[in-house]
Amino acid sequence: MNNPDSTDAIKDPNQLPLFNREAMILAEGYRCLAAFKIREAEQYFNDVLDRKGPDTDSAEHEEARRALETCEDWQPLVLQNNHGKPSFSVHSGEIYKKFSDYDFANVSGIRQFQNALLRAITNRMLETGHFYIDKENKTSADLLMELGRHKKAEEVVMLQMERDPADNHLFYCLAEIQWKNNKRGEAKKNYARGLLYDPCRLPYERLVYKKLSELIDAEGPEMAPAFGWVRGILPLVYLRNDVESCSNRHSHAVDCYRLLWAADKALQKRNLDSCIEYRKQLKAKAPTLYDEYFSLLENG
Repeated sequence: MNNPDSTDAIKDPNQLPLFNREAMILAEGYRCLAAFKIREAEQYFNDVLDRKGPDTDSAEHEEARRALETCEDWQPLVLQNNHGKPSFSVHSGEIYKKFSDYDFANVSGIRQFQNALLRAITNRMLETGHFYIDKENKTSADLLMELGRHKKAEEVVMLQMERDPADNHLFYCLAEIQWKNNKRGEAKKNYARGLLYDPCRLPYERLVYKKLSELIDAEGPEMAPAFGWVRGILPLVYLRNDVESCSNRHSHAVDCYRLLWAADKALQKRNLDSCIEYRKQLKAKAPTLYDEYFSLLENG
């Protein structure tokens, strides 16, 4: 009977030795790297490379070389301050651009640093009240979503809405987050608001509602709220009086939407004379929309 502890026992080639010194040193290096103690991390990674022996070209040595490259790449941007936190500015978007473009190795220790860096960038934005991170309209709420902090992301957008109620892009931000948080009803309302107030600068990357995307492709972003309501894709929402039109198409679409709203409210109040008048105006302004609206009433 073979002794499993003997040197003749079959070993799993994928199993790490229980006391792999290089692996333990690498783990300490990664721990320091994730804490932004980059100089200490470099010492650990160099220690792995300085160990001579038959396994000089081992996977651990190659991993240490890649980790040292990461240290060198990030040292200029991630500086240690007196409080043990990374000290950098997010206002220029420079660090996030580097983060987005950087090729983080598919190694657990490097991914640990990647996640720590994303948390640090996000926390720095929250601390400074800095909502937008770059010209592509990437926001602190987007970074919170990447970190899985969905509730916080929604709170941050709503707080920004209070700070800057004129920023209509925030409707799209909030709608995207709410859709991903399975708050579909609220998301539809905010998609409608975004399209009503600023269809000219629609951020297509924030459209995660497939039926709405198809509607916009077919009817355009300006008329999407009106057609969206008669087709059951979007709810009918209140439209403020102070809408600033971004194009002639937008101005026309807003007029049509107001007529739809007025006709529906008059119908609810059983004010038939007003309802008929609003419908006549809608038919003259947008015959196709009127036909769909009238068909909706007949079938309803």
